[in-house]
Amino acid sequence: MLDIHLKRHGLSKTEIGKVQPLVVPPVNTEQSLRQHQIQVGVLGDILRDKAVAHGGFRPLFTDVQLLGAFSAGTYVMTDRFLRHNPDTAKAFVTGVARAIEWARVTPREEVIARMTRIVRKRDRKEDATPLKYWRSFGVAGAPRPAPRPHPHDGPELTP
Repeated sequence: MLDIHLKRHGLSKTEIGKVQPLVVPPVNTEQSLRQHQIQVGVLGDILRDKAVAHGGFRPLFTDVQLLGAFSAGTYVMTDRFLRHNPDTAKAFVTGVARAIEWARVTPREEVIARMTRIVRKRDRKEDATPLKYWRSFGVAGAPRPAPRPHPHDGPELTP
C-alpha cells in the first residue's frame, strides 16, 4: 500500500527504494510510533481506531482510497488437506460465512460482547479493550456504519 501511495504522489522508483520497510507486529505498532522507533505504521481497523482515539496520529491514506472496496484477508488450505478432509473444509468455510453474516445482521454491541466473552474465556492474557472499535470483519459489501464520526477507513498512520 505504501508503495502505491508514494508512486501516486510522484516519487520515483529510486526514491521509493530508499524507504526501509520494517515488519512490526500490529499490536506493537502504536507503541513503536509513540516511541519514535518508526515514522509510519500500518494498522488495521480496530488497532488503527484505537491509536487515533489515543490522539497524536492521523491516517496518511487508506486502502479503500487507494484500491476501492475490497476484501483482503484470506484463508488457505493445501490441496492435500482439501482432498483428505473435504467435509472439514466445507464445515470451516460454512462456519466462517455464517459468522460473517451473523455479525452483519446482529447489533454491533452484541457482536462486541460476544467477542469479548470469547477472548476472556480463552484465558490467554489478551487485551479485549480494542474490541470496542470493531465495526466489521472487513468483507467488502455492506459494511456496518461507524459508531461515531469517522473521517478515515484505512490502516496507515503517522504521528
